[in-house]
Amino acid sequence: METNGNIRTLTINKTTLADDAAYECVVGEDKCFTEVFVKEPPVTITKLMDDYHVVVGERVEFEVEVSEEGGHVMWSV
Repeated sequence: METNGNIRTLTINKTTLADDAAYECVVGEDKCFTEVFVKEPPVTITKLMDDYHVVVGERVEFEVEVSEEGGHVMWSV
């Protein structure tokens, strides 16, 4: 929390899902509140797949790199 003149600031550095809540400020009898909605960033593909030329019966392995470790991906044909 910071004070600058008559301004009071509450800063949350590096928010997490636990910070998703209603916040209230109380000064004497006066109250105000706000809600903070924290969501996880979308998982994106950061390295695309290469093209492959294979012969029937050979093994082929596809690989992509995603923005989040443990990010959920779906493979389809």
